[in-house]
Amino acid sequence: MDIVIRRAQKEDLKGCVSALKNSTLSDAYFQTEESRVNAVKEAIDSGNTCAAFYGDECVGFVYFIEQGAFHAFHYIHLITVREDYRRKGIGKKLLAFVEKTLFETRDKIFLVVGD
Repeated sequence: MDIVIRRAQKEDLKGCVSALKNSTLSDAYFQTEESRVNAVKEAIDSGNTCAAFYGDECVGFVYFIEQGAFHAFHYIHLITVREDYRRKGIGKKLLAFVEKTLFETRDKIFLVVGD
């Protein structure tokens, strides 16, 4: 599967919201469409969101906060893959991409997981 990862832009909002929908993350924290849209809009507007594309379709994204952990280290705030593209290695690719980018400026990255 040929996946391209790049910084998310405003025109990627709908696709990124779609990736967040139908996930345990969404079920727990972003139960309404409005809350999903607001969260993804904030992520994209920050300039700290990388999206994964299969062709022209956004199939996942990762959003990080610079100096979000202890005001010193990068923090991966959201990472999600669209339901119909899960278990294809896209999450691993997103994580590897953002790790490579973030380790250029810090020696630690924080990620909190629940399940």
